[in-house]
Amino acid sequence: MRSKTTQAKGFTIIELLVVITLITILMSILLPGVSKLRNIALGVKCQGNVRSLMGGFLAFAADHDNHLPGADRGVQGGPAQVPYQTDWLMNPQSYQYCPQTGTVYPYINSAKTYLCPAMDTDQNSGGNGNDEYASNGKFDYGFFTIFNGAQIQMIPQKSQMILLSGTTGGWVPTPIICQEDGYQVNGYDQEGNHSNVDQMSHIHNGGSYYASIDGSVNWINEPDVEGYWGDGCWQWQCMGPKSKAMVNLGNAYSYWNSWKDF
Repeated sequence: MRSKTTQAKGFTIIELLVVITLITILMSILLPGVSKLRNIALGVKCQGNVRSLMGGFLAFAADHDNHLPGADRGVQGGPAQVPYQTDWLMNPQSYQYCPQTGTVYPYINSAKTYLCPAMDTDQNSGGNGNDEYASNGKFDYGFFTIFNGAQIQMIPQKSQMILLSGTTGGWVPTPIICQEDGYQVNGYDQEGNHSNVDQMSHIHNGGSYYASIDGSVNWINEPDVEGYWGDGCWQWQCMGPKSKAMVNLGNAYSYWNSWKDF
């Protein structure tokens, strides 16, 4: 009797090409979904960072007669009279030592909280880069400088944003801490003030997250001015505690607790 032997059969070139094609099709279907889920996860982490920073600000205020912390431009009306009036992010005023030397850090105690996970770390920026999607590796968030030292009960719960058309948008929670556009974070000013033309980031689904005085975290797509980095803080306004008139939030030279005088 003749014995039968079994021989392994290899893939033909055509079969191999079919398998590669199927894998390619599957990858093209799955990758966008995976990328979307990753972006959602990064956005959730960024929201958590903003919420934690605002929590640190409110905890600081609870220890200092309801005053928010200071900002480095908050001494325009004279030098800080007590240590806690100095900058929330760095003290002394040196990019090298932030955020650990800031007055809010003891309430946060985590350098990672100051960094958006969706921002690429630009090791070459050192605070001097100009990539709107790059982090300087130290901080990605800014504090609306006009509220430097303000008592939280004097800050309105709601604000308006001026649209590019010149009209005002609806009322939204007043911004205190926001994710700043990488160009401003890494560009001409190495500090955590959010003022003047500083603009919020557009890295999270075309917008970014900010924290309000009530502790809430909100997403917003701040208008961008084509060919320029936007009007930034000048686009925001809310009612002043003294004048009861609309006050622009772009003011960068408000000294400690001067919000009470607006």
